[in-house]
Amino acid sequence: MDFLQRLARFLDRPLFPWKKLIMGFSVGHYIFESFLTMRQYRVLQRPQPPAVLAKEVTPETFAKSQAYGRAKARFQIVEGLWDQIQNLAFIHFDVLPKLWSFTGDILLRFAPARFTGEISHSIVFVLGFLVAQQVLSLPARLYYTFVLEEKYGFNKQTPKLFVTDMIKTNAVTAILLPPILAGFLKIIQKTDNQFFFHLW
Repeated sequence: MDFLQRLARFLDRPLFPWKKLIMGFSVGHYIFESFLTMRQYRVLQRPQPPAVLAKEVTPETFAKSQAYGRAKARFQIVEGLWDQIQNLAFIHFDVLPKLWSFTGDILLRFAPARFTGEISHSIVFVLGFLVAQQVLSLPARLYYTFVLEEKYGFNKQTPKLFVTDMIKTNAVTAILLPPILAGFLKIIQKTDNQFFFHLW
C-alpha cells in the first residue's frame, strides 16, 4: 500500500508529461497491432490452402477468402492510422477539455438551471463526443460496407437501411445512456474514493 501511495504522489504532479506518455502508448499500441496485421497479411498470401483444409475448400473459394482477408487487413491498417491521427490530435490540441467547456456553455445558455450540474454536463459531453466520433468514423464505415464488403459479396445493406440503422442506434443510445451514466456518476458522488467497489 505504501508503494501505491508513493507512486500516486509521483504521478500526481502538475508538470508530469501525461500527454507525451499517453501519446507514446497510443503510437506503440498502433505499431504493435499493425505488426500483427502484417504478419497475418503474409499468411493471407499463401496460394494453396493448408493440407488439413485441402479436401474441404475449393481453390476458388480459398483464393476468394485470401483476397478478402488481404483487403480487410489493408483496410484495418489504414483505418487504424486514421484513428491514430484522430487520437493524437485530440490529445495534442486538448479537444476533450475544449468539448467539455463547449458543452458546459451550451447548457448554461439553453438549459434550465436544474440541468446545469455536473451530471447533466457529463451526459451532454459524452453524447457530444459520441456524435463527433461517429462523424469522424463515417467515411471508413461507408467504405467498408459499400465498397469492401460489396466487392466480395458480403454486403446485405442498402444505403437506406444503413441510415435507418444509424438513426435507430443513436436513438437507443440517447435514451439509454443518460440514466445509466447519471446512475454511475451519482454513485461516484455518494461513495467518494470507494466508488470503484460500488460500481463493480
